Amino acid sequence: MSNLQLDYPTGLNQSDKTEIQQLINATAIMQTQSTSEVTKLVMDSVVCLTTSEAKAKELAEQGFLDRFWGRLTGKNRVLDAEIKVNLAKSQFASQQLIQKLAEENKLSFDMIVAINNKLNTLSLETDREINEIYDTLKVYFKKVCSKILKLETRLDKLERDVQLLHWKSTIGYHSYNGIDYCELPELEKIICVVNDFYTISKGNWSTDELMVFFKATLAEVGIDVKKTVSYNDFFLYLSEKPELINRLFEDIQIDNIINAEIFHVPVLKGVDKLLQLDGEEKYLVDTVGQQLEVANLVVQPTQIKASLVSQYLKNQAFTTTTKEIQVFDFAVELLVNLNIVANNKNTPLEPISPRVASAEVEPSEQCPKSFIEVSGEWVYYINKADNHSIYKCKKDGSEKTKINNVPSGCLNLIGDSIYYIKANSVDLSRPLHHIKGELRKVNLVDASDNVLFDEKAISSLNHYGDTLFFCSGKNICSINIPEDNFRIITTTEDSPQCLNIIDHWIYYIDNFGEKICRIATEGSTQEVVYISNNKNLNNLIIYSEYLYFTRNKDLVKTDLTGNNPIILSKNKNHSYLYPSNGYIYFIEDVIASKHSYRTICKVDTQGNSDNLVSFEETYAFAISNNKVFFINSRKGVEGALSSVLSNYLLL
Repeated sequence: MSNLQLDYPTGLNQSDKTEIQQLINATAIMQTQSTSEVTKLVMDSVVCLTTSEAKAKELAEQGFLDRFWGRLTGKNRVLDAEIKVNLAKSQFASQQLIQKLAEENKLSFDMIVAINNKLNTLSLETDREINEIYDTLKVYFKKVCSKILKLETRLDKLERDVQLLHWKSTIGYHSYNGIDYCELPELEKIICVVNDFYTISKGNWSTDELMVFFKATLAEVGIDVKKTVSYNDFFLYLSEKPELINRLFEDIQIDNIINAEIFHVPVLKGVDKLLQLDGEEKYLVDTVGQQLEVANLVVQPTQIKASLVSQYLKNQAFTTTTKEIQVFDFAVELLVNLNIVANNKNTPLEPISPRVASAEVEPSEQCPKSFIEVSGEWVYYINKADNHSIYKCKKDGSEKTKINNVPSGCLNLIGDSIYYIKANSVDLSRPLHHIKGELRKVNLVDASDNVLFDEKAISSLNHYGDTLFFCSGKNICSINIPEDNFRIITTTEDSPQCLNIIDHWIYYIDNFGEKICRIATEGSTQEVVYISNNKNLNNLIIYSEYLYFTRNKDLVKTDLTGNNPIILSKNKNHSYLYPSNGYIYFIEDVIASKHSYRTICKVDTQGNSDNLVSFEETYAFAISNNKVFFINSRKGVEGALSSVLSNYLLL
């Protein structure tokens, strides 16, 4: 067996490599008889090996690397936390693991076919070295596959199972919905043959059985096994004939797919997403369809669903659904996916470490709180049509409930309470820091609504961990949760605004919009990090160790010390910045000849892909699970909660 040689600039020393090799040699996966567990770990290894530094942080935040090391070493094995997030060490471990599994003959033919499909459908990187690794892995797995075929032929372990032989011999008499397999459309033939073979073999098959029974039966019913098909073809066909999903999962527990990882079973996760788009997420299809109608574009709902699934897999599994692969390879991947799901036993994914606050935010994210928060299945928002009172409803718009009866702003959802400012007045056309009033707390359990500070000049309410921060005139103040230990952190020269807190630093913009400053949370060190001569700074947020803010009509990014400024988006009236999944979402105030309106746009953190996300008019939004929930300000539905898929781009 040739060695898997990948040239990484890892910077690992020999002691690191020795430690990892010892872990690989001791891993329990070498003793397991479960092919599905081996497949999942090899899939994880391929993802690690083909991941650039740019994607590594995203994988770490998803908990992927934690779960990879957990599968590799066992859940009870204590590892240095640094190992679990170090991409170089994960890649070296992946390389060693694949080599070891090949030497121990743990890699099966069907497993390698599924891996090759993954390599062929992974989204290409801009990183040249990563793309070279793609090519190296393809060549290596091809050699391993050749060895497996030669080994099994030489040992002559061909056992013609009676049931499989009977199935193959009588395939001409099998039918689906009263139509013989041979007369079915091609994708329906594949689905029927895949499920039949899986059910009869009970999830256990040899390479010989794949060739003699499975591949031959596909050909027997009239399928050209060398013809190509794409994931997108498959999803579009299922969106047109969703009843075929039941045939694919016949005698297989479909509920198990909920807790399967998308990197292990991308095809079936796409199928699951189709089911959601026909059920609880149907409103996304309807919303996109309505937006396209506004643009005078007619697209069938089936095409919209297939497009949404493609975007979902591209963003969540780095998978391109338009790549063509051979029909036989695709059918084998379906088999492997079914086997993983059938053996999943509904085991929940290991949870990612809980975040400090109840509202859904990303690690290293800080942005001024406004008019909407999302937590679990609930959305909390300000209803402009009802005196700017706080409402809540389920994500699907049901169970709409009024929470308080006063004009409100700067919502901070923490535990079972919402901390907010009872606004002296609310002008949604002005920046958030102009909302001023008394500090209050409404309890979501008993509906009690109490005044914490009756001073009418509280503004820029935000929280970090178990501490609330806010401005009171020229003072930056804090109060612990539960409400005690109020203190004035510092008194500034003017009225600060746009408070953001991270790593014991409070960042803010001065009242003139000229400077971004920061002060330590204990009130000692204070310094200026960025100066604009035009006095036009606004909308400050922090995301992934960078500052993002508006300067006149530009959206600007700098590091936390105010250095290395980059303009991400130019010549737009940006407001309401919101970070999510590598993008900065914002509201653009569009000034037209007859009227102005506010729409949601997004730009990635490198300044690429500046796109419109929603045509609908809005004044606030929040993002949860790739959905943008926004408060509609269009006449006729003013104050209603709406949503759109954040991955869907309107160009």
